[in-house]
Amino acid sequence: MLTDAPNLIAITDLLNRTLIDPVDGTRPVAFPPEGGELVFQGGNRYPCPGGAPVLIDERASLFQVAEVVAKVATTQNRAYRDRESTKNFIRQRILPPLSRDSHYAHRIATLAAEVEDAPVLILGAGDKVETYRRAFPHSAVVTTDVHIQFGSDLVCDIHKIPFADGTFGLVLADQVLEHVVRPWVASAEMERVTRPGGLIYAATPFAFPHHAYPYDFHRFTATGLRFLFPHSELIYIKATEGPASAAAVFLSSTLIDLSGRRLIRWLALAAGRLLLWPLKYLDRFTRSQSNLQIAAAKGLVFVGRVDGKERSDRELIDEVRGLVRH
Repeated sequence: MLTDAPNLIAITDLLNRTLIDPVDGTRPVAFPPEGGELVFQGGNRYPCPGGAPVLIDERASLFQVAEVVAKVATTQNRAYRDRESTKNFIRQRILPPLSRDSHYAHRIATLAAEVEDAPVLILGAGDKVETYRRAFPHSAVVTTDVHIQFGSDLVCDIHKIPFADGTFGLVLADQVLEHVVRPWVASAEMERVTRPGGLIYAATPFAFPHHAYPYDFHRFTATGLRFLFPHSELIYIKATEGPASAAAVFLSSTLIDLSGRRLIRWLALAAGRLLLWPLKYLDRFTRSQSNLQIAAAKGLVFVGRVDGKERSDRELIDEVRGLVRH
């Protein structure tokens, strides 16, 4: 749903000026929507459950509007994050995590300082809607996802982002592109809706188990991430968590998969967390940007600045070659 934060007026104005129909590219007749529907000048109508427009072109998407409205679980299930669940409380609050992106808060704070008051688009906000709004306090932050499980501002499929060209000063997709059928199409859309000089942030897992079944399609090397954004100047590609974190996660998964019985799998999860959590601290001893760290990273992050320049494959590969210190 639309945020109740102080910048509500700014967000409403932004959506009124920049939203487009994902089918024909026309603008809304009026925003906010009236009567539970958002009507576009081309005549298409989209439902707005809880005030969140569901802007999906069903001809080109895995997701269907009726399923979104009915809250059918797809890429995420709200029950998995249910804070009233004892099992979730133990898993999320008591058992130690197997990995930790220790530089995440600094990266986000740096982005917030650079974008200042420019509009920010969050793709795949998940259950972090309020977290993102707090992270960019001076910006109109638009949160999106492919469902309405956690109260995003609107629903869209990022193969067709329903905003005009050059709308945002930052487009952020954290742990999203692996869940996209055609990530090269989605990344081109991300560049399209970012204003010249604006920033793109894309973080993805690399050495990490299959998850969010069956909506997990891809893994990206540092090279693969760079090639997704050829019209952006490279600021950096870094490992978010290194090979020790990846090892801990896979060892834990191995323990869990030794049995098909739910109770035993739960006990194996707990045992794995308690036994393996110290492994992640070995990542501190791997040289930053070393070949080993990037080759076996649990996750990677790309940050770039959109400049519209055409880059050849050779230019892109040379950039990636220069990332690694041997």
